[in-house]
Amino acid sequence: MSGHGAVPPPPPSPPPAQRGTSRGPVPDESPVVRGFLDEPVTVQELPARAGDARGFFRRGRDVVFGTERRIGVWTLPLFLIMGLLGATLSGGLALLYYGQQVRDLERTTSRARAQLDEVAEDLGRTAEEARTQIQDEARSVKEAVSRKPPIDSPNEAGIFAVAARHAGGEVRVGSGFAIFSDSNETYMVTSYSTVESDDGFAVRTADVYLPGGTVTATVHNYDRDLDIATLRLRGGPVPVPEWRPGDQGLTRGDAVYVAGIAGPSTPTIVSGTIAGFSSATIVPDIALNAFLAGAPLLDASGKVMGIATLSYHPFGPVDGDLEYAVPIRLICKRLVRCTRSDLQAGQLGDEGGSGAVRRPPPTQEPAEPTPSPTPSPPPTAPPTTEPTPG
Repeated sequence: MSGHGAVPPPPPSPPPAQRGTSRGPVPDESPVVRGFLDEPVTVQELPARAGDARGFFRRGRDVVFGTERRIGVWTLPLFLIMGLLGATLSGGLALLYYGQQVRDLERTTSRARAQLDEVAEDLGRTAEEARTQIQDEARSVKEAVSRKPPIDSPNEAGIFAVAARHAGGEVRVGSGFAIFSDSNETYMVTSYSTVESDDGFAVRTADVYLPGGTVTATVHNYDRDLDIATLRLRGGPVPVPEWRPGDQGLTRGDAVYVAGIAGPSTPTIVSGTIAGFSSATIVPDIALNAFLAGAPLLDASGKVMGIATLSYHPFGPVDGDLEYAVPIRLICKRLVRCTRSDLQAGQLGDEGGSGAVRRPPPTQEPAEPTPSPTPSPPPTAPPTTEPTPG
């Protein structure tokens, strides 16, 4: 048998039996076996055929699993599997890498978008602020151009000139306005600097220039700290300016006016705005002179907010052009007994009690000026009803 497992040639056929004899030739008694391809195989041929089968399987094994000189076919699926695993791993790593890159790009884009949104918001706010500022300035210019005083005539609003004669013939002139008036008497407020005497108290009388003539008034009371004095006139009635409601707040930039008499027969109304305010003072950006000391500080509707003075310094003396105005309700503390309607929201307390009238409490007029800026309590109670102002 060759090494390649070739099938051997079949054995020679037995000679045919001889005819004419009675018994004939002796037949071959070897058994016959069917082989792979249904060909007869004798017993003598079985070992050779078995060796051929073992060679066949060995050759099949060598083909599948390989030999020392050649690779078996089983390595092909292995290489395929390893290639697939390598491709899967490489794809996974690439997916992770590019996924991370995508996430980083998304975060960068998100931050950039947030920054752009902030810039857009800042631009929007800046534009809105600029628009508001332009509108405010335009409104201020329009108001300044078209602003009309809330009153036509100081005298018609109950605002008059006040003159006080001092030792040596000196005459000080200021302004004042009525806070109460009926047919019998009238009370006014003016600047204490106008009636202050050389000894630090007050003169006894002052002249009030009413439209019908000059009337002599008595200096009824005063407060050095507030730079306010009250005058009492016999007769009336005269117009009484209305007070601004106490619960109506102030705003910087609000229009204000000082209405007074800037000289003989010279009614004057000057305008400005509120530069600052507190419970102790109002600061208008209005230049004042001595003629306007004691004049009312009016709001845009003509209601009294305070009293213009040149000597009221609630925080101590200061240099500069701005002056402090006395909030109107501060006179309710010591000089004027105010009504509940005057003390809106109870800002200073209702010192006058229910039904009190807006007028200075009557006092005994001393022969000499009282040395104390704080008057003693009145000996008699004021009227319990408030007369109707003229």
